[in-house]
Amino acid sequence: MFCDPESTAALSAAIHWPVPWPVRRSGFSWKKIWSRTPPPWGIIFLAELQNIKTPQIKEIRGRGLMIGIEFHPEAGGARSYCLGLMAEGLLCKETHDHIVRIAPPLVIGRDDIDWALERIAKVLRQN
Repeated sequence: MFCDPESTAALSAAIHWPVPWPVRRSGFSWKKIWSRTPPPWGIIFLAELQNIKTPQIKEIRGRGLMIGIEFHPEAGGARSYCLGLMAEGLLCKETHDHIVRIAPPLVIGRDDIDWALERIAKVLRQN
């Protein structure tokens, strides 16, 4: 049975076993694995969201792809924003009555981020 060297080495690293001898001989390079690492979409998404300036927003914060948009109490609650985003095709969750939680899938790409940013900006500027 044949396994490609990259998969075998990645599995060995994940379970803390030494890389098998045939894989070491095959010219395997970790640079091939690291070059396929996706860009930090969460940081990019958060930075783009923080460029949206509206008086209703108190703070935009996040870690990884989990992002929260906190509104001032006088903005009317997060539920109306979630319903507006749902009408645009973007599902979000309101938490603590004044925070919208955005949790995109881990396989998100730049096109998806741009699509979501357009809709988020539209809804934030409407309300």
